[in-house]
Amino acid sequence: MKNHPTLAHHQAGPYQAEMERYQAIITEAEAYLNTFAPSLQAVTRPLFNKLTQGEFSQVVSLLPYWLSDLLPVALDICHQLGLAHLYFWWYYYVQDGLLDGDASPAALLSGHMALLKMVDMYQDLGVTRATYWPEYHRLALISAETHAVEMQARFTNPAELTPERLAPLTLDFIADRVAPLFFNTMAQLHLAGIPADNPLHRDLIAALRCFAVARQLGDDASDWLDDLRAGQLNYVSACLMRRLYQRGLAANGSDLDPDRLAGYQLTDEAFWVEIEETAQKFSRQALDYLAPYGDCRLRSLIRQQMEQHAELWPAGRTQRANLRGVFGIEDVTSDA
Repeated sequence: MKNHPTLAHHQAGPYQAEMERYQAIITEAEAYLNTFAPSLQAVTRPLFNKLTQGEFSQVVSLLPYWLSDLLPVALDICHQLGLAHLYFWWYYYVQDGLLDGDASPAALLSGHMALLKMVDMYQDLGVTRATYWPEYHRLALISAETHAVEMQARFTNPAELTPERLAPLTLDFIADRVAPLFFNTMAQLHLAGIPADNPLHRDLIAALRCFAVARQLGDDASDWLDDLRAGQLNYVSACLMRRLYQRGLAANGSDLDPDRLAGYQLTDEAFWVEIEETAQKFSRQALDYLAPYGDCRLRSLIRQQMEQHAELWPAGRTQRANLRGVFGIEDVTSDA
């Protein structure tokens, strides 16, 4: 998940009350950071400061508050759940940075401390002694296995990109990468006393899964070419390559040079329509899962993301149309 720095934008206006809660979570996490030796603080603070400016850090930390209309727990429990979730995201933020080559190996020094602190927070809440605690282990294993598949899909030469190499990058792949993201909500369901057979357990996690996939599709649509030039695949680039294979426009990976793909995607507007419709479908599914529970806060969050994407997709169409005009090319594809 991208973590765009939006904190300054959100600190005023209608978000001010939420940002005060977020700031309280950051303050407590920073107090933990202050217990580190100066040398560890020195390598941790730049990453921590970048982390806490990010929009997804805000979503992760505030999610227990946003779910409290469906999963009512005391405000101090919301705070502790939000802090535990921030520690979880801190660790995975470090992991993703290391796997992508965007973070120094020194980042790991604080990453594993954040993960241990997350476990401490859940222990204080009684979560680690509950029957559902092994679910975190299961979700973490799913995520680790999916990241391993992603690493195996990385390449140094496009000739390596066979259909078999592209096949694992599916929509389930997107959701499985972030599987542990859903555990915090599972804990809140139990702490709120929601019976295990209540459909809310199923519907809420399913809605969050759809929300996460839609969000990642927006990120992938923006970043696919930069990722590809760095030797990394994402769902959008894998779909684009599979499309060339299926249409007979690529005989092998040597035909999948990033520059060629950058030109081809300008002529295939139907491809982008499919990506946009897929993202919208997942957002609508998230809302459908929540429909039985009224106009809850999470529905508002999902609609807000849909509004952001409603600006993203037309901007992409305009950019591609402008580039087609500059290069004198046409959209030559159809749905046939």
